[in-house]
Amino acid sequence: ERAYVTNVFDRKAVALEFSPDGSKLYTIVGRAANNHEVRQYTMSTPWDVSTAVQDATLSLKTGSFYDTNWTNDLVWNPDGTKLIALNDSSSRDQSSIRMFNVTTPYDIGTVTSEVTYTIEGLSYVAIDHPLSFEFNSSGTKMIVGGFDSYASNQQAYQRIQEFDLAGSYDFSTITKLSATSY
Repeated sequence: ERAYVTNVFDRKAVALEFSPDGSKLYTIVGRAANNHEVRQYTMSTPWDVSTAVQDATLSLKTGSFYDTNWTNDLVWNPDGTKLIALNDSSSRDQSSIRMFNVTTPYDIGTVTSEVTYTIEGLSYVAIDHPLSFEFNSSGTKMIVGGFDSYASNQQAYQRIQEFDLAGSYDFSTITKLSATSY
C-alpha cells in the first residue's frame, strides 16, 4: 500500500515523523470514531514518499476509548528504541504520554511494551488538548503545544507548556513549568 489515503476511515492523518536517515515514514491515521494506529512505511529512496510502501502497523487501541482515538503526535528518542505518543485528554481528566519500547531501532513491528504517563490532571489543566510536542536535544525537557478546551474563548487559550523530565526521556517525574501567556 502506498503512503496515501485509500480508505474512507483513514481520512485523518494527524502526525508525520521520519527516521533520521529518511528511509522510514510514520503516520498516525484514524478518525474520531475509529481507533488510531501508527503506520510505518519504508521508502526505497530516502525522503521520497512516492516510493513508500507500508510494512508495519501499531494499533493504538490497547488503552481506553480516549487513548485510542485521540493520539495527536509522535516522536522517536534519538536511538530509535522508544516511540513516544502524545494523547489528548478529550472528555476525561488527563492528558498523557504513551511510550512504546522497541527491540529493533525505528521499527514499530518490534514493540515489546508500553507505559503510559499522565502529564496533566483536571485540577491544574493548562493544555487539555495537546496537539504537538518536541524535546530538547538531551531529552530532559518536553515542550507541548495545544489549547485549553475548558476556556470560554479557546482561541485566546492556546498554550505552549514546558515540562522538565527526570532524565533523558524519563517520564517517571514530570515537572510542569510556566505556560506561555497565550
